[in-house]
Amino acid sequence: MGKMWREGFMNEVVDLPMMEEGGGLVLFYPHISERVRKRAYDQLGMRWIGQGPALEQFEWEFSKKFCAGRSTVAVGSGTDGLHLAYLLAGIKSGDEVALSSCSLWICAPL
Repeated sequence: MGKMWREGFMNEVVDLPMMEEGGGLVLFYPHISERVRKRAYDQLGMRWIGQGPALEQFEWEFSKKFCAGRSTVAVGSGTDGLHLAYLLAGIKSGDEVALSSCSLWICAPL
């Protein structure tokens, strides 16, 4: 059981069942190749985790394959990517930005 906040007639914290091991529907089993596992393990053993030579290599290969060699930059999250896109587009406070109805609300204040 896990504690979850539920709004209702009386706001309360209630116990809700969480998926237990062996329970629920299995949607897929992730496949991570041995090559990828080894690269991740090797990377974690270096002093560079989020930046460094492996990231520079990824950006270069991505640029070559998908961007005709133009500059690319990797970001840490989708929010970082949206923020960078807004800055590069020159969007500033007070500008109107249309979002789809399926967008995460946090995108609006960026």
